[in-house]
Amino acid sequence: MNLSVEDILRLSSFLPVLLYLFFVKEDNKAKQVLFFFFLFVSGHSVLYALIDYYLPAIYSVLFNSLYIPVEFIIISAFFYKAVPNSLYKKFIKYISALFLLILSSRLILNFKIDFDSLINGIESVVVIFFSISFYYEQIKTPEKTFIDRDPFFWGISALFLFFSVSFFVFLFRESFWSFNKFYYQYIYIHALSGILRNIICSIAFLIKPYKEQAVEYS
Repeated sequence: MNLSVEDILRLSSFLPVLLYLFFVKEDNKAKQVLFFFFLFVSGHSVLYALIDYYLPAIYSVLFNSLYIPVEFIIISAFFYKAVPNSLYKKFIKYISALFLLILSSRLILNFKIDFDSLINGIESVVVIFFSISFYYEQIKTPEKTFIDRDPFFWGISALFLFFSVSFFVFLFRESFWSFNKFYYQYIYIHALSGILRNIICSIAFLIKPYKEQAVEYS
């Protein structure tokens, strides 16, 4: 059986779920939110394939329209928990509320569209800004000595990479989907960036968060 790059992407989304179930023992907020994110992503891909195969096309379109809202809410929650700064948290809440308002209006006006380039493009920009804000907070007021031992760092880096790479293909997908060259470019760029996202997030489940120990002076 030959697997396409899209099949590998779907299968790779199960890897973080399995790593969490079998290897994560500690109570860690970052890993918990990432687990729910990938549980949603992998579950959605399975249900969407079943609905698309057994039911009329309108049902798969309606079901797929739920992907962006749920995905964005989980991602926003992940960023919200990443930094204790109250100003950063307010920034996330206000921007998230504005995006969801725009998204709701677009869903009502274009509920029969399988893919909305504008919404996907805006979501990418929002996640990129959230990521840059996180990095800025870490530089300005570092909370952890070893940032590479922080699951939030790996999860946000994976999301930043995925949405940065996918931004332009998301933006032009709706207009250029019928062109064969763009079709194949989109498939490979989206799939490869998604696979890389899943692999980097898997690191977050494997590392042990660093615990700072107080230095005793005699």
